[in-house]
Amino acid sequence: MAYSAMAGNPLLINLETLQGHGLLSDDDLALTSSFSEDSVDYESVYTFKLDRLRRAAEQFKATNDDEAHADFERYRAECSEWLEDYGLFMALKDANGGVPWTQWERAIAQRQPTELDQARVDLAAEIFFHEYMQFEFHRQWSAIRAYANARGIQIVGDMPIYVAHDSADVWARPENFMLDPETLAPAFMAGVPPDYFSTTGQLWGNPIYNWETVQANGFSWWLQRLRALLAQVDIIRIDHFRAFAAFWAVPEGEETAVNGEWIEAPGDAFFETVEKELGQLPFLAEERLIKKLRNCAIASTSPA
Repeated sequence: MAYSAMAGNPLLINLETLQGHGLLSDDDLALTSSFSEDSVDYESVYTFKLDRLRRAAEQFKATNDDEAHADFERYRAECSEWLEDYGLFMALKDANGGVPWTQWERAIAQRQPTELDQARVDLAAEIFFHEYMQFEFHRQWSAIRAYANARGIQIVGDMPIYVAHDSADVWARPENFMLDPETLAPAFMAGVPPDYFSTTGQLWGNPIYNWETVQANGFSWWLQRLRALLAQVDIIRIDHFRAFAAFWAVPEGEETAVNGEWIEAPGDAFFETVEKELGQLPFLAEERLIKKLRNCAIASTSPA
């Protein structure tokens, strides 16, 4: 349920590294309250780190480090196809008290150009902050990956097939998803049907893809997503791989996954396009389906 399928989690940014860049001081890193050594209070950690990241962003903006600024602008240009929407989405989310985008002003929720242009002006400082955090995440993560790769270690990254409804991906590209035009909620939700392990199936709630539109657009969003992930990892594990062949679609308003239906997906065309545009990719398919089938076979052949 991340706010973006392509952005990194700012909580992973190392503050000591920012201090090494001259963006934070010893006083900035001094703890203002005690943190448990046995468990993580994410709300407290988020509040502490976000405050320090804002200080680092302001210091970065004010610094005369031309090389760092050039790196930042290069990163923004390379990632513009998703970063601009993400930065604006997060700035708008902050301005709206964190509520889902479907509860924002209707014109903004529906991405009316005039209102979006004004929001970019009004929220320029906040947009910069969120883009800067992604830049810092990127250069720290890239250093870790380079360190690992230099030692013969590859990084496996998980790619859930679905994305969160309350995300920059759905807000910025609503045509790619099956949404109710009035409520903007998922018109059909993702999940899996009842099976040996659950009499009501699993209702995940994520919006399913409008594969007809996605395919008509040359799978452009998916290619964008894969490029972003390949900039971070060496091997991609695709979660719920079977949905590229057919997926379970549950109508809006259902409370379980029982009343859904199987709908075919253009998996062959998708992977042919991916290979044509990006070359042969290092994919791992989710193994739980195989394990589930194996377990069912064992159960069915076991003596009563």
